[in-house]
Amino acid sequence: MSKVKHLFQKGLTAVSEQSGLLLEISRIKSRIAPLEDRNETLREELGREIYRLWREKAPLEMTVEKYCAQMAINEKEILRLRQEITKLRQGERGDKEELPGIQCVCGAINRPHARFCARCGARLGEPLVEEEPGAPQSEQDAATLP
Repeated sequence: MSKVKHLFQKGLTAVSEQSGLLLEISRIKSRIAPLEDRNETLREELGREIYRLWREKAPLEMTVEKYCAQMAINEKEILRLRQEITKLRQGERGDKEELPGIQCVCGAINRPHARFCARCGARLGEPLVEEEPGAPQSEQDAATLP
């Protein structure tokens, strides 16, 4: 019974950590969406402004520069936030011991000790063994090596 309790506690801890990570990623994504929306609005406004200035035969450069500078600032912040998400996701994988996954017939790579595929639900077989670069793929390949 204590083994079940330990496994249950371990599962709860993992779920709690994963939930915190997903919450942080969602928070960052909620900061990206308005910036992307603002850039879309700026592009539309820029198009209208360029057409208006063209009709009036007025110079375009100052207007284009103003809109493009703001869009560049927004894009820089979007990139920074996306990099933050990438770091969070890499940290999630980097903190855990690297073990080979189990590949399902559907192609999904599952956790090392999973019994069923997380994507399709099929029963899983043996862990996927990663080959060393240049290593023979089969006995026949090994026989052909010099």
